[in-house]
Amino acid sequence: MRRFALPITTNENLMNITRMTLAVTTGLLLTATAVAQPAPPAGRDIPVPLDRGNERLSEDNIGKAAVENAPKQPTVRPANTLPSDAASSKEDIVYTPEYLMEHPDELEKLLVELIRRNETDGLKLLLPIYAKVPNRDDSLIDWGNAIIAMNENRTDDAVRLYRKLVAALPDNRMLRFQTALALYRNNEMIAAKEQLQKLRSSDVSEADRKALDEYIAAIDRRDQWSFNGSLSYVHDNNVNGVAKKGTRLELGNGRTFTASREQEKANGISYSIGADKKWSLSDNLYSSLHGDISGVYYYNNKNYNDITARLAAGGGYRNARIDVEVTPFVQKRFYGQGSSGDGNLHSYSESAGLHVDTSYWLTPRWRWQNSLDYSYDKHIKTYNYLDGNRVSIGNTVMFSPNQKQYWFAGLDLSHKSARSASDAYNRFSTRLGWGQEWGKGISTRLIGSFGKRYAKGEDFFNIKRRDNEYNANLALWHRNIHFFGITPRIVFSYSKIDSNNKFYSYDTSKVYLDFSRSF
Repeated sequence: MRRFALPITTNENLMNITRMTLAVTTGLLLTATAVAQPAPPAGRDIPVPLDRGNERLSEDNIGKAAVENAPKQPTVRPANTLPSDAASSKEDIVYTPEYLMEHPDELEKLLVELIRRNETDGLKLLLPIYAKVPNRDDSLIDWGNAIIAMNENRTDDAVRLYRKLVAALPDNRMLRFQTALALYRNNEMIAAKEQLQKLRSSDVSEADRKALDEYIAAIDRRDQWSFNGSLSYVHDNNVNGVAKKGTRLELGNGRTFTASREQEKANGISYSIGADKKWSLSDNLYSSLHGDISGVYYYNNKNYNDITARLAAGGGYRNARIDVEVTPFVQKRFYGQGSSGDGNLHSYSESAGLHVDTSYWLTPRWRWQNSLDYSYDKHIKTYNYLDGNRVSIGNTVMFSPNQKQYWFAGLDLSHKSARSASDAYNRFSTRLGWGQEWGKGISTRLIGSFGKRYAKGEDFFNIKRRDNEYNANLALWHRNIHFFGITPRIVFSYSKIDSNNKFYSYDTSKVYLDFSRSF
């Protein structure tokens, strides 16, 4: 790529300090192609006329004139090619800060060119020099700093600067478009759409109008209904979750109990379907509605069929880095009543509570997520000894070193109160996961977790339970095998509980096919 080497002279010694990558973009908007234009050699004027005052940043100066003066045979690269993937010739042009201070017009031309080319490194070099020019244009400095902030993912700072600039230069179409993009990146959808609509109603080309329509349509799609669903075939070799038959429990008083229940097997379908809707409000706020139904249907052991329906409505705040949502919810569960069931679903419990979900990008590769649930669970008379509050807190940190790999770790805390002290507990668990895209289209996801559960009271055997819980899950799929937008996954799952009450110690394994889709 073409570059400027901008030396600084200190004690008559010339010192190179950077190379600025220049990727020229012609036209007002990003359309079907991007054009790389050679930078002018030293001592030659950049073909962008600059007048004194704020008009030096007008769209006519930066956009139209640059296009008209572009080379007759430019190098063209497709729009879907990243700037870092494009190659061009290299040329060094040497300036000194002293020269630029003495020739502010040339310095301004360089800044305008860098602004037009969205070049962060060069702006960081030249803006401090330009800030010392007596008769400087502060809007030029603000514009450069806005571009730097955007490229460094400081979208709040960028939006603040762009709003200030649009107020000072309302007729600058390039500036208004960049403002709309900053607002979009910052999840200020209503404000972004307003800027795009104003721009669309101005005197723009048909190609620009089509590009604007695409951005407006993208914003409208953000507020559309979204749906998701999954379907899995399940084989469970211990659906009732009991210790192996013949397991012996010896109490301190010399009494001995022997487990007499068989571990039951079940085959069936696990399913879920959800619908979500968000309405963008002003100042990064939104309202939301969520509904989902999930459950499992065992065709050969219907006493363990289970279904839960949940409805939540609330709102939140979001920008480019953070999304916080608060949603009160109600929930209803139906259950087949296990070994005492009659093969039909029956009402089991009702819950009402509050869910708070937070997602925050620490860096472009690190993300932190937190979820908080509080609810009160009320059961039917048969199970009312389980009535009580439930609180759960989940924390997850995710790291993506590249496009083909991600890691995550989590810490979860939960508390359940109940009328029966032996059914009340505190639980702590940790999670570790790894996702990987391999060669030949193979992808895997491995998750492992360990938890400890502490019962609040003694059970029937006068034992206060202390459980160690182990879980492992491996998903395997081929990225090129899909139909109707669904990629099937083979999932292997293993769970084990090691309890100080042997009647609650058991393990279970599942193998199932998972079919999931969001639309």
